[in-house]
Amino acid sequence: MKTVIIILLIFLTVSCSPDLSSDELIINKLISDIDREKNMVDNGVILVLPSHGCQSCLDETIKFIKNNYKNKSLLCVVSGISMKELRIKFSDSIIDNYNVLADIEGIVYNNKIEKPTAFYFVNGKLNSKIELHSNEIDVFFDRLLEFIESK
Repeated sequence: MKTVIIILLIFLTVSCSPDLSSDELIINKLISDIDREKNMVDNGVILVLPSHGCQSCLDETIKFIKNNYKNKSLLCVVSGISMKELRIKFSDSIIDNYNVLADIEGIVYNNKIEKPTAFYFVNGKLNSKIELHSNEIDVFFDRLLEFIESK
């Protein structure tokens, strides 16, 4: 009986713990497929912009990227159908910046990232993942800006 209780407790502990490993796998795939090193953001944020979704969320994310893409604590992954589309949406200087990764292969889509998403890293470990929701736009970007400016 004790064995069953111990096994049940272990199962509950494992199943209720936050599963960051699947998010870490997505991040590793994004970065390796787009050819960047994860250590770029050991203490920073990877901001992922999917190619479609809530228009106000996408617009605010594009505006944020345009204003902050040079910040070394921010790595932006922008998804689009073609480089031409991304260059029109942003500009050559933004798309060509080392802190911006262009995903025209559908990696973001294939990994089911359907909303602008911020992956926060502290000491090289994924600390949290926050998806942008249309009713939390200001809070999302205020927190993001505060985090990257503190690094």
